[in-house]
Amino acid sequence: MKTKKYLFCFLVIIFTLSGKAQIADSTFGTNGYIPYGVSGNSENNVGIGNNMAIQTDGKIVIAVDKSNPNENTNFWFYTYRYNPDGSPDISFGNNGVSKIFAGDQSKNKDIKIQSDGKIVVIGETEYCTGGVCGAPQFIMMRLKTDGVIDSTFGFNGKILSEDVFGTSGLFANPERVLITPSGKFLIAGRGIAGKPFVGRVNNNGTMDDSFGINGIYSDPNYATLVDLVTDNNGNTFGLMTKYNQNDTINASDTYVLKLDGNGVLDNSFGVGGKTVINTAAYEIPTSIAIRTDNKIVVVGHSQPVYFSGFDDGYGETNTGYILILNSDGSPAPIFPQGFSTYLFQGDSTAFFQKVLITSDNKMLIGGKTISKVSGNYHEKAFIALMDENGNLDSDFNGTGLMKFDYGLHSTIGSLACFFDLELLPNSQILACGYRNPIVHNTSRSLFLLKLKNSNIVFPTAINENIKDEISYTVFPNPAVNVLTVTNNNRNSSEINITIFNINGQVVLTNKFQNQNDFEINVHSFSKGIYFLKIQDENQTVNKKIIIQ
Repeated sequence: MKTKKYLFCFLVIIFTLSGKAQIADSTFGTNGYIPYGVSGNSENNVGIGNNMAIQTDGKIVIAVDKSNPNENTNFWFYTYRYNPDGSPDISFGNNGVSKIFAGDQSKNKDIKIQSDGKIVVIGETEYCTGGVCGAPQFIMMRLKTDGVIDSTFGFNGKILSEDVFGTSGLFANPERVLITPSGKFLIAGRGIAGKPFVGRVNNNGTMDDSFGINGIYSDPNYATLVDLVTDNNGNTFGLMTKYNQNDTINASDTYVLKLDGNGVLDNSFGVGGKTVINTAAYEIPTSIAIRTDNKIVVVGHSQPVYFSGFDDGYGETNTGYILILNSDGSPAPIFPQGFSTYLFQGDSTAFFQKVLITSDNKMLIGGKTISKVSGNYHEKAFIALMDENGNLDSDFNGTGLMKFDYGLHSTIGSLACFFDLELLPNSQILACGYRNPIVHNTSRSLFLLKLKNSNIVFPTAINENIKDEISYTVFPNPAVNVLTVTNNNRNSSEINITIFNINGQVVLTNKFQNQNDFEINVHSFSKGIYFLKIQDENQTVNKKIIIQ
């Protein structure tokens, strides 16, 4: 049976800090976070920050959702960019905002940065196509470094549902985009007839027909694909909410699938390439990550019993959960059935939205907690650090937990949540999501917060030593076009190479057999600092490299 952990911690917020507490970076934005209103960018920093990416120069780009079905139609797709200090980057779009015509109720869901600095965004729109309007559909764009649409991608910089699924491809709800080491794009979400999909797109915006069927893997289950991650071997793991229609006992399950590099289910994983976990009436998975020991970590939120109404569950019975699977898809014995639920002291519910894995397999988790007070829901954004066994780690803030009550209280409650987290150099944390900036205002403003002194090891931090230098030589460093690696021991039959950018994202993987000297082409890499991981049968060696 699953376990439930009640995590009893003292509440520590930005304005009241213990001696060990992490603190907001006062050099960022206003007291550590992005302000609302005229002091913000050209859109007053309004909107929900769904996801973010960090450029090699430290600038921050945000995928923003400004849709509001209760207000006037908004036909624009929004991307915000900020300088490292949190000020709007006036060189990007209009005072830090790239605003591109898309369609009614457009939602920028995810964002990634190519090695050449161009920005890829993916989301949902009600763009009219084939004479049909008002149906949510897929949209993907590529922006130049100044926020202007890149016309060399797709058709005038965009690809739409019909470019991915054909003329029947309406009602698509894309969620994620990843960039492969070869510069292609993995895209995922909910596609035709409510079926989850994973697709691969060439760098020019055409479908990669070598992946799946016509570039698409489409799952037969009624489900929504919510997150995507790849491993160093080119495999893709999709995280889904699997819906059980007309089932009032078990409404939804957690569903993980594994595809090989060709978009085909890996039958060695779970049952026929899929693992389905059923532990509660409702399970809503949100984020997936892979540990250094290849175990798979999933977080989300769940409800123990079925409720038909919103108020019966939201803010009252939801618990955050962590699921840990072995590399073959079986539940890891860390928890009973691999699954554990969580509540924090003083809160009636918890929603886990994002998980990052540190280099020592700790879990950095963001989301929101809710307390129901006098019939009103009060949300607080939170960041928690848990050890590899799922216990709060006191190295973070003295308690393992921080809550941020920037959603302003009123008779209608308060709103604040984190959807994405980034670990930065110097043990800093960046979090983005939403908050309500004005009392009695349910409109959401971007919540972009920066912490310092987190005591968390940067996932690609490099500690080079003499042994590393003797085992392998890397030259030239700095490099321009080609990086040469020499195996000084000359006793390894297989050597695996992984290169990470400064944000911890994998930009290249390669495998060399029976070679003592091998070359790596870095000509297409953007200038900056990267981290090289060399693995052979006996050791793992880390190197910091510079590309000029």
